[in-house]
Order: sequence, then C-alpha cells, then structure tokens
Amino acid sequence: MRVECHFASVLRIDGFTLPTSTSQLTLFERPHLRAILGIQIDELCADLDVSRALAVLLLHGVMAAERSEFDVAVAAEVKRIVERRHKEGKNRVLLFIESTVPMDVDPNSPHREEHGIVVGFDLVDRDAAARVHREATRGIVAALSLASEQDITTHKLSEGLYCRDAGGKLYLSYTATMGQATLVVSSAQETLATIPDYFDKLKARKDLSRILRLAADAAATSDRFRMWLSAWTALESLITSRFKRYEPIFLDQLRGDRKDAPTLHYFGRLAAVMPERYRLLDKFAIVAACLFPDRAEADLEEFKELKEQRDNVMHGGETTDAELRAEAVRKLLRRYLEGDLKAS
Repeated sequence: MRVECHFASVLRIDGFTLPTSTSQLTLFERPHLRAILGIQIDELCADLDVSRALAVLLLHGVMAAERSEFDVAVAAEVKRIVERRHKEGKNRVLLFIESTVPMDVDPNSPHREEHGIVVGFDLVDRDAAARVHREATRGIVAALSLASEQDITTHKLSEGLYCRDAGGKLYLSYTATMGQATLVVSSAQETLATIPDYFDKLKARKDLSRILRLAADAAATSDRFRMWLSAWTALESLITSRFKRYEPIFLDQLRGDRKDAPTLHYFGRLAAVMPERYRLLDKFAIVAACLFPDRAEADLEEFKELKEQRDNVMHGGETTDAELRAEAVRKLLRRYLEGDLKAS
C-alpha cells in the first residue's frame, strides 16, 4: 500500500525576530516540502503532536483502551506536548519544516490497527525519509542564513514521522528530541523571499552536501569547540574543493589578452606543475581574488589569523574555548559559500 510519509521538525531560532506585523511567514512551499517561521505554530504541528502522543501512549499500553478513554488520553498527551513546546520555545521564533515522501507500507512488518490507526514497526523506510528531510532541513537553514546575512544557530525541539494513506488513515510514527542554541537575527520579509532561490541552488550543488552538513553541525551546537571545529572544517573543505574551478580563472586573469606562444607556454607549464604545490593559504588567496577582488587582501589577512589559530589548536597550543574565533570562521564560511553560489 502506498502512503504519504510526512517528516516534520520544529527548530527554535533564538533572537530571530519576524518582520513587523507578521506572526507567521512561509519561507518555502513546494508539493513535497514546506518551511514556515512563526511564534505560534500549534496548528502546523497538529499531526506531528498527535503522532508523538500516540507513540507515548503505545509505550503505556493505552492503544487498546476503550475509545472514550483513548480519546481522553490522546488529548491529555497532546496538551502536554504543546505545553512543553511553548515552554522550550520561550516565546521565540520557531521554524517548522515538513517534507513529504511517498512510500510503500511493508505488509509483512508486525502491526495492528486500533481506533482507525495502524501501529507497527518498520512499516516504512523511516531512515530513507529522515535522510531526505534532514538534507532538506540543512538546505533551508543554510538558505535562511544566506538570505538574512546572519549565521543561524538552531535548537531542535522535536521531529517525527507520520504517514497517511489515500483515505487519511494514520500510520504511527516515531520521534526524537534534541537541541542547542544562540543567535540574534532580524530580516525584512523581502530579504527572506530569496530563500527558495538559495535552497534550489544549494540542492543542485551535490558537491556541497558535506559542507552543508558540517555547517549544520556548527549551527546546532552550543559547544564552542565543536562549533569552531565544524565551521573550520567546512570552510577548509569549501576552499579546497572549489579551488579547481577558480585556479584557471585566476590564471586567465593574470594572462590577460596575451596569446603569444611564450606566454601560453609559461601559463600552461604553471598550471601543470603547481596543483600539488599549493598550500591551503595559496588556494584561499586565489579563490578570494576571484570571488571578492575588492576585499581579497583583507580576507586573506583574516584567513591567515584564523588558520594560525587552527594550527595552534591542532598542535596542542594553549587556546581556551572562549578564545576560539568561531563566529569569524562561520561568517567567512557563509560569505564564501554565498559568493561561490552566485559565481556558479
């Protein structure tokens, strides 16, 4: 049987303020993916809350209770879930993301039906749905960061999977909670309107998947060392992987209009022997010169300082977590990621 599997998550974004006179803002809406910002999102979370409540009641054996007792128990558990979200949300902006994936129910998996709800284990490939959703979530968060020109730090309040067949019957899902946070952001509505464009560009760039995963790790932790390490690894990966694109552009700019044989020979030889000799700093200098020629010198100086700190940490130097320049690394990562997207 074919069902529509909805994987949803709720993220808190500390300090993020919605545009004036806006209580809820749709950032992205496609047939199989939507992302909405809001302070009050209980209506959006209705199905997610019910599925989470049912998972709890299953563990307590309430699924087999009489219908009237069952309905009371579901309502009470949903109320607790909503109150917990309000408490953890701290009256701040929440980001609701829901992805939809069509899947086939495995009829051979253990299951039973109670009160019109199918309860079972491994009825669908939850991991596959989760992978699709988390990749989409990383893209949405990265797009929000690029559109708002701020480094987004998220705190996951909840996530879960719930499925429905063509008749609307619910198939029980499972959820998990985790999280961390910090940030201050405010953006105009027209600025956030660029999120779908950024999302599409990020999704099309399969070469950025590891970099986005590392950036998401940096956004989802309050551990300063992990934030710094994830962001630096993402930045280093971005520069290293994209250098191959920008080196020939840089050499063409140096050569200019000269097409005489000695010049072509020289630059051809340079391109042949240099790739294995470039250091990370050399690669950054060339990428910076191509993406941001007007500020390449300043960026190179900052990158030198950040790399010196990285080298000091990796070689056992005495650097406290408080001294780690995590914000500077994340800012540089965001700007060069955006610059690469626009140049591609």
